[in-house]
Amino acid sequence: MRKINRFFFLIFLTFGAFCYGENSEEEAVCVPPAELSLSHHFGQGVGHKGYTSAEIFLIETDQINFSPFLDLRFHVLDEGKVASNFGLGFRTFPLERMSIGGNFYYDYRASSHLHTHQIAGGFELLNEYIDFRLNGYLPVGGTKHSNRLRFEGFSGNQIDVKRKTYYAYPTVNAELGVPLPWISPQYTDIYVAVGPYYLFGRTVSENHYEGSWGVKGRVVASVTNYLDLEFEVNHDRVYHTTYQGMVAFRIPLYKRSACRSNGGFNKRQRAYSKRTLRAVMRNEIIPIKKQSKVRPLKDGNGNVISAFFVNNLVACPGFGTFESPFCSTALAEAAAPGGAFVYVYQGNGTTTNYDTGFVMKPGQVLQGSGISVNFQGIYIPAQTSGSPVVTNPAGDGITIASSTTIRGMTIENTSGHGINGGTLSDAIIENNTINNSGLNGINIADHSGTVAVISNVINRKGEAVNGISIDHATKPGKSYILNNQINNAVGDGVLVRLNHPDAFSRIANNSFTRTIFPALLVGDIGTEVQQGYLEMVGNTMNTNTFWAVHALDGNQLIANNQINNVSALPGQAISYSTTGLPGEPRSTTISNNEISVIAVNRDGIGTNSPAAGINYFVNIGGNQVTTSDLSRGIQVGTTAAATVCAVFNGNTAPTFTLDGNGGGAVNMHQTQADYNSQNAATTGFVEINTVNFGTGCTGP
Repeated sequence: MRKINRFFFLIFLTFGAFCYGENSEEEAVCVPPAELSLSHHFGQGVGHKGYTSAEIFLIETDQINFSPFLDLRFHVLDEGKVASNFGLGFRTFPLERMSIGGNFYYDYRASSHLHTHQIAGGFELLNEYIDFRLNGYLPVGGTKHSNRLRFEGFSGNQIDVKRKTYYAYPTVNAELGVPLPWISPQYTDIYVAVGPYYLFGRTVSENHYEGSWGVKGRVVASVTNYLDLEFEVNHDRVYHTTYQGMVAFRIPLYKRSACRSNGGFNKRQRAYSKRTLRAVMRNEIIPIKKQSKVRPLKDGNGNVISAFFVNNLVACPGFGTFESPFCSTALAEAAAPGGAFVYVYQGNGTTTNYDTGFVMKPGQVLQGSGISVNFQGIYIPAQTSGSPVVTNPAGDGITIASSTTIRGMTIENTSGHGINGGTLSDAIIENNTINNSGLNGINIADHSGTVAVISNVINRKGEAVNGISIDHATKPGKSYILNNQINNAVGDGVLVRLNHPDAFSRIANNSFTRTIFPALLVGDIGTEVQQGYLEMVGNTMNTNTFWAVHALDGNQLIANNQINNVSALPGQAISYSTTGLPGEPRSTTISNNEISVIAVNRDGIGTNSPAAGINYFVNIGGNQVTTSDLSRGIQVGTTAAATVCAVFNGNTAPTFTLDGNGGGAVNMHQTQADYNSQNAATTGFVEINTVNFGTGCTGP
């Protein structure tokens, strides 16, 4: 309250000074009503560096007591960006040698990350003894900008990040100005002004921009009617102390001059009259501030993410901090709570102290140091050249839980699964290497939510177990098995079971290789779909498995796969078959696959229903099949009293065989002529037992 009273008292004194003045005669003061100013500001101001300006100022003086004006300013900042001001205003003269004016401006400034628009307004009182100005500036567009969070490093039990932000400050400033003509040379006016300003702060993406009072002082010397020199100093807590100098050249654009007074030689009065004909004294450049503050990484709820570090090169036990990591995974498993980020260093490259496996808690991330990661939206680069190697001679390598992520780990020679998950919801298994696990490389039991198995390498030798096994036995889970490399899985490379109407699985862009002789009745991809939907898309299989794809029941898509199968056993590279298990619909689309097979009695594609009364639909299109046995290629049929509805279009194979065996029937959607013309057979078309063409049958 005392500050407010002082402020109004100061205004009262200022207004009183305006109302008092000498009545001595003054000589005529004439200034061109249209003037161009060229200037340059040196040094640094509040929120900006130096800049060069061009200004056109137009003022109307034909009316004695009212002078409207137009002010246009264009600036090029030292860093190469531009700024501008467009202003309208007026000055009135209610008393002799006193002017009251108002103005409104639109300001613009371009910077590296902000294009800021601002509205501003001002009020001024001018008198031959003292002037008062009050201006307010409000950015209304491009007021803030935030870069992405960036990784800064680790410290303690946290991940340090920083974010560059940019902020355009709203500002208000006041000023008292005093002309000092009695100390100047005959043709020079000296003007001194001082006043407070306030920068309004705010928080931008957790970077706090503080508000601050400041003070500005300046001295202006009008050396002639054509040359001004100025020096200003500012100080506040945000920009600290800044200094700026200015030189301006004024060029008349109009021959007729605007005169404000006549008679006398009072220099103070002459200086006052000249100020009423010149542009408004105001802040031209919008102040912008950049911040880049280091802080701990937080989760989506604003909680700091706890980080625990493990390195088997350090002395035991350690504290789990970045500066003093735990020496073993067992210590980290015991200490890290749910939701923690557990970072395991390569250490000495062996399983020393990494040999007890790791049981994860819900929400945890287990991250190896040998790969980069995008975590919570930030990029953390790899900290070592290799990944940590873990094992567990007594069980599973890593046991995951709901909402967990395991990434960048090498898991070797476990007696159980490499990575194992029971009933859970949501998990990410990414960029891991699993070598020679005693059971499945990756094993996920019944689950809900989404499980993503991405870009892992699984190397298997020995027991007839699977590379990846995911079971949706009763729950509506989704699984994505993408971009994995599976080598020598003695069982199925990937085995997926679905048995819920809302269950879904996508097996895409994986590569399979096998050089050891497999057990019979295994495939690169095996699927069992009683309920749900499954896609196998874009996989590459260079193997000697009994099947490349072994699909049972359900609704399935098998498309765009490349298969080079060198098994010497009779059978099919892609096999779709029904079972006697309950489940609807039984429908598959097999399209645009490139298939090459060898061996006698071996088809590229074969579909069948071996159970009586179990009907199915198949759409086979756009496949390219090459077989060593030219009597084989694509075969569709039944071996029991079941019916198949089939559509063929755009396939190429040595031989096409339709076989309604066992009391069943093959019903073709097309006529026989269309079937023959829409597919290319190098050997021929074969129909066995009951085959019906042109039935118009459709899928479920």
